[in-house]
Amino acid sequence: MDFVIEGFGMLTPGLLAWMCIGVVICQLVVIIPGLSGTLLLALILPFLYTMDPVSAIGLLIGAAATAGTGNTITSVLFGVPGNVVGVATLLDGYPMAQRGEASKAILAGLVSSAAGGIIGALALAMLLPFARPVAMAIGPPELFALILVALLFMAFAGEGSMMKGLVAGGMGLLLAFIGQETSQGALRYTFGRVELWDGISIATFAIGIFGIAEMLDLMAKGGSIARGGRASYRSYRILQSIRDVLRAWRTVLQSSAVAVGVGILPGIGGSSAQFMAYSLAKKTSRRGKEFGKGRIEGVIAADSSVNASDAAALAPTLGLGVPGSPITALVLSGLIIIGIQPGPDLVAQEMGTLWLVVLLLILANLVAVALCVWAARPLAMLTLVPSAYLVPLITAFAVFGVVEADGNLLSVPIVLALGMVGFLMKRHGYSRATMIIGFVLADLLERNFILATNIHGPGFLLRPVPLAILGSVAGALAAVAVYKRRTSTTRKVHA
Repeated sequence: MDFVIEGFGMLTPGLLAWMCIGVVICQLVVIIPGLSGTLLLALILPFLYTMDPVSAIGLLIGAAATAGTGNTITSVLFGVPGNVVGVATLLDGYPMAQRGEASKAILAGLVSSAAGGIIGALALAMLLPFARPVAMAIGPPELFALILVALLFMAFAGEGSMMKGLVAGGMGLLLAFIGQETSQGALRYTFGRVELWDGISIATFAIGIFGIAEMLDLMAKGGSIARGGRASYRSYRILQSIRDVLRAWRTVLQSSAVAVGVGILPGIGGSSAQFMAYSLAKKTSRRGKEFGKGRIEGVIAADSSVNASDAAALAPTLGLGVPGSPITALVLSGLIIIGIQPGPDLVAQEMGTLWLVVLLLILANLVAVALCVWAARPLAMLTLVPSAYLVPLITAFAVFGVVEADGNLLSVPIVLALGMVGFLMKRHGYSRATMIIGFVLADLLERNFILATNIHGPGFLLRPVPLAILGSVAGALAAVAVYKRRTSTTRKVHA
């Protein structure tokens, strides 16, 4: 309790002002397709040299804590992810916008995002003392097993048949292999272009498959995003959103817990967490078949996970000095710049500073949600703008964001080609959600497979923890299969 009081004592008006500045700047950046909180934090770092440590912490944590919040607005309104952590939100958020429920989706997403961020911050406070033993127990074999489990479930994440889902997931895996191979540096499918050595970036892939594809679909259908000129932004209020989230409290807790579990593992990142949380919510919901068609529970599941994962990723960052995600890698750099060295010594000697970080995470999420809620209802009116005006503007922003993120013009034809692929997939019932899950997890799968093989040999999956992970999943799948078989047999008997 003394540490909590010490953390509260460090909150000053100046610190809170810098935190708010970080939040506001972050939301203005992440709402632009292709630009992410990672880019903003990279731009912030040089300014930290001239700031006092307390103010610098406020600016740094304010921006880092809310990097996934503003994505909800872009993903719901236009079907264009602000960056990769906004993809799962658009799966149900954009169909809701097409029904004229943009404000409902945005507000529910923002409230659940704040709830997830607060849960993640509280989990961070509890996890810090255990960060070292957990991180030491998780190695490449265990990470490979976890990622393999996620891929096994990817066929259930999207719409359409399971076979089409597996085909789409395989396409995502194949496209992720473009570029330089990690262990030996061999070039794969680069066609002699230096720009492809690093492969297709996740920003390009996500904006092409979802953003450009949705703009093509909107242009083909004509009219506005909200079909029939409907928009319920006037009648929908924040209190209704809070009630929606409270009704889905199990989904919020479940998705946040998944995100915390993924976030604490170094190197996995929020993009994987949101897809795992969304897939699990779809499998456990009584209305899982409605996911991907405008189910508000899908928006809540996706947004609950984003900020929770970012907060949990600070556990290995602060406790071990090992960044858990790209965002926390930049936070680690910023803390070192201002003279704070994360690691076991920080946990042992500076618990007041750590509780200050936890308090800032909670406050930053509340400020970000208040800011976005204020902008949600006016922005929802954009769904009534005719596509002839909206499509060129959104496409231009998307292309600008891709070029800014990748730094080369070859990304422009790639993102347009991916947009056409996404458009055709949508028309023919192939799951784009499954495709991007395969794309996101492919690099992690390959990297941990190579490391595990080099360290433990080909039989690394026979180690106790990976074997337990795969065994428990196999047991769960078998139990589900037996349950479904018994249910179908019972129905036949009664029929």
